[in-house]
Amino acid sequence: MLLLLRRRAGLLLAAAILTTDAAANGYSIYVLGVSSPAAIAAQAIISALALATIVTLPHTLPRSKTLRGYDVSPPR
Repeated sequence: MLLLLRRRAGLLLAAAILTTDAAANGYSIYVLGVSSPAAIAAQAIISALALATIVTLPHTLPRSKTLRGYDVSPPR
């Protein structure tokens, strides 16, 4: 729902959730030693999704017409 109503916030929140989820899963697998083939496969998928989200985020965010309070829109 957040992606539909507030696209920018939804995309940023999705990237943050995927990244922290990948970090937490990596910690549990590689530091705590809680690993199974399914957990390692899920870790790889979540990490790939997080990386893809972060890489494509600058291209998919709606462009803002202001930059620190200054109007940067092209002149008419």
